[in-house]
Amino acid sequence: MGTIKALLPWKGLPLIEYQVQQLLKTSIKNIVIVLGYQAPEINQVIEKYPIHIIYNPNYANGKTSSIKTGIRALKENSCSYLIVSVDNPIESSIIEMMLKQLRCKNSNIVIPVYSNKRGHPILLNGSLRDDILSISEQKMGLKELIAKYQSSTSELHVTKEHVLYNLNTKEDYICLKDHFERRHQQ
Repeated sequence: MGTIKALLPWKGLPLIEYQVQQLLKTSIKNIVIVLGYQAPEINQVIEKYPIHIIYNPNYANGKTSSIKTGIRALKENSCSYLIVSVDNPIESSIIEMMLKQLRCKNSNIVIPVYSNKRGHPILLNGSLRDDILSISEQKMGLKELIAKYQSSTSELHVTKEHVLYNLNTKEDYICLKDHFERRHQQ
């Protein structure tokens, strides 16, 4: 993309700061943010918040490396793990609904769905800790885990399409930011 995704403006804030603020509005007790590429610059934006910031020196090995670094930083008896990528903007209300669904439906995995398409973030039951720590890029990361636990995966149908947002390219970012701003001016 040519710029640091985490620092792109989103709703008047750097994207990473927006994400942290949304997480802090939830009932989640321990928030761990895993940094890799350009960690010092990103850290400056979020260090003021009551979160745990850790560095993944192996971030170049792929997303699974950062996921496992974050899981290892949490207690082994954690009830659940919410996996959020910086390039998938989230909303606290969706996260709260996901947490409730995980408890009420006794699911191993909860995934938000908009218009029959699975989105982000992904909520995993704490009992899957060892499975999460065994994921790898070669085995398709979390996709393999979702396939393994398909029968105990719960889909949360939502009315907000932002669960499908993915800011992988500069074009994605511009398109989604413009779309979001137009919708919220109405």
